[in-house]
Amino acid sequence: MQNTHTFKRLVVYGCSYTAGSELIDHEIVEKSQEWVDNFKRTCGMNEWFKFVDKTLCGEKYNNLLKMEKQRSWAGHLAKMLGIPCENKAVAGCSLEGMIYFYEKDKRKFIEPDDLVIFGLTGPARFMRIDSDGNPINHILGHSGGWSSKIQKSYISLMGNDDTSLWQAYRDISHMERICMQNKNAYMQNIWATFHTYNGVFCNSASKHMLELINDPEYWPQTIANEYSLWTDLDYDDETCQHGGGHPFECYHIKFAERLYKKIISW
Repeated sequence: MQNTHTFKRLVVYGCSYTAGSELIDHEIVEKSQEWVDNFKRTCGMNEWFKFVDKTLCGEKYNNLLKMEKQRSWAGHLAKMLGIPCENKAVAGCSLEGMIYFYEKDKRKFIEPDDLVIFGLTGPARFMRIDSDGNPINHILGHSGGWSSKIQKSYISLMGNDDTSLWQAYRDISHMERICMQNKNAYMQNIWATFHTYNGVFCNSASKHMLELINDPEYWPQTIANEYSLWTDLDYDDETCQHGGGHPFECYHIKFAERLYKKIISW
């Protein structure tokens, strides 16, 4: 199929699923993929990160992470479109974090002919600004550099399903306004489609909140609303994912192909 688009560059914001987490971990440590995935499942991700720290210096690891981003769905989509990819995704990023990074970029980095995609993630995440002014993204239920006492306090006060869904609705609404202002900016479900929030992410959310966020007619700026990276896959099926729970590269490629067909058909 012939490329008919006018985009000069792909710029994406998202979480680990957009950053391509785990795609080249076995190459980073020069082990087999099976060995690495078994290590993660047996010893846990904290031990894996310790192992990587002992194996690699920081500079080499950061350079390899840049390569990893090009192996994600975003990198493959850019290749299909024949344009470079600026993958600004951050592992663990929240919806609010994506907005934060875009707002920093929009005046001096984003160009009029860029294709901008926000890779939507799950609602159980939030961002805070630390004492040095740095954005820190957190996933509810993971330590992420803050004390267990503070985490428990936050979850007991704010980390319930209704609040998480409201924050997701607020942030996606903000992205919708960004997309309306920038005709080349779009949102795309990456982790899950909206209807899967019920039962997958938010087991105790009220009917009102689920109806609020689960209205596909309200989100016209998605490229392929009915698809996510996990479409046709089972969250609990270890045969299609790495030891830390991220899908294999073949599924990134399949997802990129779906988006590519949508984009060039516009």
